[in-house]
Amino acid sequence: MARNPYRKDYRLVEEFSGKGRVKTSYEYIGRACFFREGEIRAHAWARRCALLVSAGWILYIGAMFFESEAMHRLYVALPFAFCGIPLVLLTGHVSAMRSLKEPLEKRHMDRFNNRYPQAALFLVLFAVFALLGEAAGLAGAWFGTAKDSPAEAYAALLRPGEVIFLAGNAGLCLCGILLLKGRTHLRVGAEEELI
Repeated sequence: MARNPYRKDYRLVEEFSGKGRVKTSYEYIGRACFFREGEIRAHAWARRCALLVSAGWILYIGAMFFESEAMHRLYVALPFAFCGIPLVLLTGHVSAMRSLKEPLEKRHMDRFNNRYPQAALFLVLFAVFALLGEAAGLAGAWFGTAKDSPAEAYAALLRPGEVIFLAGNAGLCLCGILLLKGRTHLRVGAEEELI
C-alpha cells in the first residue's frame, strides 16, 4: 500500500460554520520553500520552458506526419514513441511551474528538483536512441545499395520523410538538452538552504 510521504507536512483543521456544521480543511505546516533565483526569474524561465515544450510537441507530432522508412524499424520507432511520455510529464511540470507562488510546499520542491530533470533527461535519451537507430538504418541502406546504384542510395538518404524525421528528432533532442540545462534556474530549496 502506497503512503503519502508528505502527510506529516499537513494538519487537519476543523472549523464550525455559521450553520452549525463542521468544516474540515488541511493546513500546510511543513517548511517553506522558495525558488533559488526568485519567483520573477523562475516564472520568466518557466515561460521559456513552455516555449521549448511546445516546440518539442510540434517537432514530435510533425515528424510523424511524413512517410519515413525510419518509423518502420522497431529500434527507431519505439524510442521515438517513448519520447511522448517525458513530453507529457514536462508539460505538467511547466504548467504547474507557471502557476505557483512562493512560499512553496515541500512536494513542489521534490517535483522541481527531482522529477523535472529526470523527465528532461529521459526525453534526451529517447531522442538520442531514435537518432542512433535512424543513423544505423541509413548507414545500412547506404552500404546496401551504394554498390549497386549510387543514385538509389542518394535518393534513399534524401527522401523528404527521412530528412524531416531526422530534423524533428534532432530538434527534439535539442529541446530536451535546453530543458535539462534550464533546471538550474528552477531549483527550489528551503530558506535555510538558500543562504
